[in-house]
This record gives sequence, C-alpha cells and structure tokens, in this order.
Amino acid sequence: MAFDGSLNLAFTASAPMTQGVLVMPFSAYAPVIKLDTELEKRVTYHLYVTTQNGQVELPIKSFQSRLRLEGTSFVSAVAPAFDGLADLNKGDQVSITQRVEYFSKDATESEIASGKLTQTYLSESSDKNTLQINANQKYQVPGAPKTVEIQQVQYVSNQADGNLLLRIRPTDIQPGDQIFFRGVERRVREIVLIVDDTLSVMEVQCG
Repeated sequence: MAFDGSLNLAFTASAPMTQGVLVMPFSAYAPVIKLDTELEKRVTYHLYVTTQNGQVELPIKSFQSRLRLEGTSFVSAVAPAFDGLADLNKGDQVSITQRVEYFSKDATESEIASGKLTQTYLSESSDKNTLQINANQKYQVPGAPKTVEIQQVQYVSNQADGNLLLRIRPTDIQPGDQIFFRGVERRVREIVLIVDDTLSVMEVQCG
C-alpha cells in the first residue's frame, strides 16, 4: 500500500515518550541498540506510529535518513511486519527517536525524524515478513543554527564540487549548522545517517 504525506526530519529535543504508547507483542525483537564505550553510554533507536487507535511502538530493525539543505530529504525505516498493518493510514504520525542512557546522569530521548506516513511496503518471505516505511519532504532549515567542533573522524574526502565529506559517529548536527574542522568553519549541506544492528554511521557533507 502507498500513502501521500510529508516528514519533518529536524533534530529536536523531546521528553521520553511514555504516555499513550501501545507496545506491540514482538518478544523476539528489540530496538536497535548501540553501545559507545568511549563515551560510556547506551544508545537505542525507537520507531513510533500514532494511529487513530493510539500510539504504537514498532520494533525497528534498521533505518536510513538523508537530510539535504536543498532538495528533497527522506527517511526509510524497516520493521517486522505485524497483523495490524491495515490499521496504518494516510496521515498517521511517524517518529524515530534516539534514547541515550548515561552512566553518570539521567537518560535523554530526542526525536530525529517525525512526520506523516508517505509510503509503506510489505515484503513477505518463507521465514520472515518485514515492513518498510518511507517518507520525504523539503528540509526545514533550523531557525538557530549551531556550530559544532569535529575532532575525530573515520573518513575524510574532498569532493569534486569543492565540498568536504566526513564520516563520523552520529552527532547532534543538522543541515544549516556550522562545523569547525581542522581550523576551518564550514556549513553543513547534507547528512546521511545509517543505523542497523551492526553499524551506526553518519556522513556529513559540508561546503
């Protein structure tokens, strides 16, 4: 089935989502979990869909988002399929959150993708069925861009168009922000975030 809608891909702070959450009985699955031993924290990513019957947390298996300063931004999330798939409708609210549990202070949860359902695809096989949720929209530039210093990178590449591509651990930055890297301040033009049960990667393209 397919739906039309839009997705707000801005990074915004939010409180942990505890009220009105309907947890589906997927005992065999867990949210995507990442452990960053250097920063001493546990990171989980959660997928929520708000339907006419309330809010449902789906056990997200993976997701990828591409946020562009210009053009269309999108997100694609994969979850195990479930019997209530028919309850998802055009206009349902979709949200992906990142929850960080610290050893030294209280946990925080922030929203990294939210908006309206645009498309869903059901993939069936003999051993597993999965649901892919897609959404896109024109990115909304933050009203108060921030500057973030980048010190540790996994990969650096000078692009033919003059932009710089950095691969880093997921960080709270978004298109329109400024990064300070190797003594130079650059504007973030595009961010790709890829998370599954084996990796967590952010690629930042800046001018």
